[in-house]
Amino acid sequence: MVQALARYGFILMLFISSFAHAEGLKPLHQPQDMSVLESYAKRSEAVSVTFEEDATLSFTVDMPNNWVQRPFISLKNFSRRNRLHGDLAIFDGVASGDMRSTFQVRSIELPREISAKNWLMTYLISSGYTLYSLEEGVDKRSFEAMYIRFEGDQRQGFVIRAKGLISGPRLILGEYIMPTGLWEAERDQQAFVIGSFEVSAEDQDWIEEKEFFTYLEALEFEYPDTWAL
Repeated sequence: MVQALARYGFILMLFISSFAHAEGLKPLHQPQDMSVLESYAKRSEAVSVTFEEDATLSFTVDMPNNWVQRPFISLKNFSRRNRLHGDLAIFDGVASGDMRSTFQVRSIELPREISAKNWLMTYLISSGYTLYSLEEGVDKRSFEAMYIRFEGDQRQGFVIRAKGLISGPRLILGEYIMPTGLWEAERDQQAFVIGSFEVSAEDQDWIEEKEFFTYLEALEFEYPDTWAL
């Protein structure tokens, strides 16, 4: 009974808060006590995941030192045009009763030109997730966000904090997926992990091939080759 209240109390708080403040999204949670970040830093280790044949997927992240990384062979991914898509890494946290958080990184193929924010909105709508917080990068190629998902017959809730970056024709997405019952215990840690997640090198290729348009040598611009002029 206590676990059930813990799980759904956070969800109820979100819905009440959203109803009372319907004018916009909430700020991303940030730890208020710097000693909390210092404590997490001491109990974490920098992890580097590298891909020698696809170097622009390599990333670093500070993970709690008692989390376990799954073997790469167990992940679901595929290669297309010499680029890897799908799961890049999954880390499992320590169980608390029947609840456990995970951190996962994925490479997602982008079929056409799109901003990171618009990709996120499409992803949330198609997945049935509820957006709670969003910060967009100034270059429109990155975001940090928090959203809620429900799954299973008992409608188990999860609070997901994510960072996404467009890198060439792919979006690299890191997600810290936390059961709502662990919100009080792990929300600062969630912010710390996502804040430390960084892609090592961006892919400089375009999402789509480009065409050039010139008019009387006075005007020139480039556009995706799937557009019609």
